[in-house]
Amino acid sequence: MAIVGFQKIHITSVGFEVDRVVLPVEKLGADRVIVVTNVQEKGVYRKMIDEVRRRLKARSPRLPIEEAPLPIFDMPALIAGLGRIVRRETHAGNTVFINISVGTRLFGTAAYVAALMYGAIPFYAEVEAYRTRPEQFLDRKGRPLGISKGVKNLHVLPRPDIEFPSPDLVAALSLLEDLGGGAKEGELIAALEKAGLMHGVWQDGKISKSARAAFMRHFGDPLKQRNWIEGRGSRRSATLCLTSKGSEVLQVFGPLLVEDAIQKPEPLAEVELEPAD
Repeated sequence: MAIVGFQKIHITSVGFEVDRVVLPVEKLGADRVIVVTNVQEKGVYRKMIDEVRRRLKARSPRLPIEEAPLPIFDMPALIAGLGRIVRRETHAGNTVFINISVGTRLFGTAAYVAALMYGAIPFYAEVEAYRTRPEQFLDRKGRPLGISKGVKNLHVLPRPDIEFPSPDLVAALSLLEDLGGGAKEGELIAALEKAGLMHGVWQDGKISKSARAAFMRHFGDPLKQRNWIEGRGSRRSATLCLTSKGSEVLQVFGPLLVEDAIQKPEPLAEVELEPAD
């Protein structure tokens, strides 16, 4: 669907909650709600989601509700998926609220990271009470009520300034991965030049000394200091290789940042949202 700016957008999961999802939306107001689900949501979780949708529609029949299927037990993929959604909405000029108190702990953590990266507002819904007896979990019509009852307060979480990996460094990791996970310094410099991340690297058909010095200053040394790459072999003929830590950084931040730094033939796939009601 088309993204309209200056809207209030709520991003939430569900888990075993109903009030904790619905009441913050009603209190803060919303122009659109995005419910993050597992890739294949079924069973009791599907019933909880359906009840959340019913409750929201009962209060606001025209409220658009979308579902964003994400692999909720894969932390890197979850951060990347949530980051795409948050970035898309904030870049459109929307105010994005993320409810980190519902769903899995992985969802809460990933949602907080995505909020810090792209300027969303993470909040925690403090409940009034928890239901403890099985007979309390369903209403008289057999509809799920969730494990908690009511919302006492909404607590906006602090949003400290955190230095996330720069796009250029993540782009360099991506190019190194494209080269098979390991490459000579000259090969990586050539790839960076082709991607537009280095300029004027050639002199008499060879990579100049000044280009190699610039590479080490802007890419080589920062990547090695962070233990994202390592050199294998003698200094002159060393192969620069991705480390396991570098691969993890690329897995989380690559889908979010590399597309801003490198023009690729095909755009990165966006998170698919189910059509809004």
